[in-house]
Amino acid sequence: MSKSPAVPVSEYGKPLPGKTTVITCGKRGCKVKRTIKVQDAFQVKFCVEHQKEAAREKARARRKAKRDAEGTKASMRAVAA
Repeated sequence: MSKSPAVPVSEYGKPLPGKTTVITCGKRGCKVKRTIKVQDAFQVKFCVEHQKEAAREKARARRKAKRDAEGTKASMRAVAA
């Protein structure tokens, strides 16, 4: 009788049944490897530690772009008036 293969476990302690892959964190200088499901590979780029930091950076950039766009609209309205 053979044992069933070990099911990979995520960083949160939950089992990851199905196909998995290992990625390396996308943060420069970080070499941490993370096991993820294959279908999540398109959206996971960072280790758990850097994931929240990257989300905050992305949100800041999005808010800044929105603020700059609104400023441009306001200045265009002032010129037109």
